[in-house]
Amino acid sequence: MKRIATTLLALGLSATPAGALEVVDDGVFVRVIDVGAGHAAVIKMPGGFHMVYDAGLLKERRLKGLRSVLPDGEEIDLMILSHADADHLRGVDEILEAFAVKKIIRPGYERNTRAWRQADTAIKEERKKGAEVIDLSRSRLWSGTTYRFGKTLVTVVSGFSKPPSSWGELGDSEEKNAGSIVIRLTFTDKSILFTGDAVGRKKNSPSDTCDEPIVKPIATEKFMIENSSKVPIDSDVLIAPHHGSDDASSCDFIKAVSPSWVIFPAGHKYGHPHKTTAERFITAGVLETRMLRTDRHDDEGNKEWDSGRIEGCKDPAGDDDIDIVISANGVLKVAYRHKTKSSLQRCRETQ
Repeated sequence: MKRIATTLLALGLSATPAGALEVVDDGVFVRVIDVGAGHAAVIKMPGGFHMVYDAGLLKERRLKGLRSVLPDGEEIDLMILSHADADHLRGVDEILEAFAVKKIIRPGYERNTRAWRQADTAIKEERKKGAEVIDLSRSRLWSGTTYRFGKTLVTVVSGFSKPPSSWGELGDSEEKNAGSIVIRLTFTDKSILFTGDAVGRKKNSPSDTCDEPIVKPIATEKFMIENSSKVPIDSDVLIAPHHGSDDASSCDFIKAVSPSWVIFPAGHKYGHPHKTTAERFITAGVLETRMLRTDRHDDEGNKEWDSGRIEGCKDPAGDDDIDIVISANGVLKVAYRHKTKSSLQRCRETQ
């Protein structure tokens, strides 16, 4: 055990068990907020810089997750909304009411939904206050575009208003998801890949494992792999595409990213993360103990990954935030914010 721990530290990886990690001033701190069946993450970077990636389902009682990292009165330097689904942007108006934002990168795929209209109105109001807004329906977001925040780099890996025609025919849901804005955050020699609902497999593709892969990547993942010599995607931490759905995380993509840690932003609604998806990561060599989820103990039947499942549990939102810390000397730590005991208790209360 001592040899394993020493090796991990030599690689800049931590063997720290689950438990709250401290917000650091001289390193990067990421909190993937448990917003239920959606995604939102808040990032604190050295030099007093802050970023928000996605803002799904941020009802007032769950804004606590954002405020736990970003105190009132602070500015958000960059807000990125990966795509137009409500579970990724429903909290935009609440965030913009609470915080000033300097730059917003927004999806261009217009939706006729209440969440889209509310976000659209709020963003336009923020523009009037002086925020810079990059709207993918009007501006091309070039792969490789990099934003520097002190020593932290945020690089656009992919992002389209609508997928290029060269990606082939996609279904309606695949089309709006495939344009997701994917970014790679790097600090010291560590990196985190945020993927939104990026598409990598056709729906109803045959189940495969990464020791015997049979399904070739499509759409967003194929583009990122083919472009990776120019815009790298290899990352220490992967926020899994589409909450761990089976239409993403192809074996070739997993191999190209080669993550040490995988985070599934999921909740009790769609059976995420799917068992078949988790098995691909495991057969690709990712340790099951390094695959974390924002719906611990959830039970949605055999389609869902059964790690930690409690029969009959309808995992509540708000108790499974996941924290990532990259220290100034390059040590990476990943852990649940809340103790397992409190998560178990909340889950039992739902039964």
